[in-house]
Amino acid sequence: MPITATCPKCNQEYRLKDDVAGKKFRCKACQAVVTVPEPSADPAGQKDPWDDLDLDAFDDNPYAETGETLEAPRRRKKKTSKKRRRSGSMPISIMLAIGGEIALICENLLLILANLLVQDFRHVGGAVIRIVIEIAFIRGYILRQESARSGSIALCILAIIATAFFIALQFVTEEEPWVKIFNIIEFVLRIAVLIMIIIALSTQSARDWCDQ
Repeated sequence: MPITATCPKCNQEYRLKDDVAGKKFRCKACQAVVTVPEPSADPAGQKDPWDDLDLDAFDDNPYAETGETLEAPRRRKKKTSKKRRRSGSMPISIMLAIGGEIALICENLLLILANLLVQDFRHVGGAVIRIVIEIAFIRGYILRQESARSGSIALCILAIIATAFFIALQFVTEEEPWVKIFNIIEFVLRIAVLIMIIIALSTQSARDWCDQ
């Protein structure tokens, strides 16, 4: 007499021969282990008992004679990192900006040395402060800080305006001509470096780099 076995996991029903009572097989739908119950009265009107029978379920099932209950293996989902991957190489624009800051540091160091040689200490403090600010900007570029990029651009614009004012003053001061020429050349070179820093930090690669 046919036996009705129901999967305890997905409720899939199977019609089996009564000589397999007490054995186990894997559910074709969810791979759960189904235990064949003892024979019972077969209700009328059921479909052919061989329709849902897996002929290989008993011969190839290593758990048919054991009491183990094994679930179908679960697929492990790969964890996708939500962190955006960043390029490990520093863009040329940031390198140019760092080079410009280093040039400004060297200029201020020379200014400090020149003032110390003539024992004029009026501009030494300002030069030291500028060196500290430029070192902070370089550190910010390396750490990919947007605040360092935007702050450097704003400060460079102010420095260009101030330097242009100093250039205009050279035409009304009563210093030696060669001193005026030297100062003008120094100020023009400083403006060129400041403009280079602004252009480098305004590029898309610099904005992408300083995105923290």
